[in-house]
Amino acid sequence: MEKFLEMIQREDGCLSLGRMCAFATFVLWFAATVYLIVRGLYWTHYETLTIAAIGNLLVQLANKTVESRLFKVSNDRQMTGK
Repeated sequence: MEKFLEMIQREDGCLSLGRMCAFATFVLWFAATVYLIVRGLYWTHYETLTIAAIGNLLVQLANKTVESRLFKVSNDRQMTGK
């Protein structure tokens, strides 16, 4: 479990602000969902929170994809000398 939490928080040995924000957003969304279900309440802005949480997730995935491809291209150029 500790290794999993470390993986969520860090990237290349240092804290990742993007990962921490994504994790905090997920925890907030999950806690709000459980609270509303347990209490049987209806919150008019729940849809907004859900869309924001999904948007944050998609932005983080896109960011990782772009960074991975960008670093792969720069590493390939460094290896070939171009």
